[in-house]
Amino acid sequence: MGSLVVVNRIVFLSGGIAHAAYGGVGLAIFFGLSPTLGILGFSLLVAMIMSAVSLKARHRADTIIGVLWALGMALGVLLVDLTPGYNVDLMSFPFWQHSRCHQL
Repeated sequence: MGSLVVVNRIVFLSGGIAHAAYGGVGLAIFFGLSPTLGILGFSLLVAMIMSAVSLKARHRADTIIGVLWALGMALGVLLVDLTPGYNVDLMSFPFWQHSRCHQL
């Protein structure tokens, strides 16, 4: 399986989707929605874009995945920062969500 991933140039696929999910966090917080819904929607969108690019331009798949990774994270950080009255440590979000699930 590892050889297939390397040959198809999709090594960063899971990391790209996971890190681009911060764009969904930023969008959800900016528009006052649930961060979980933002993550789900944005991750699905990014995954569809990555799969379309991987099918059409295999030789550029890693490049596009890296670009979407960076754009997603940058969008998330910018939108959280631009949200009026919202002051939070963005890096604490994954740990907050994880600890919140264990409390339920």
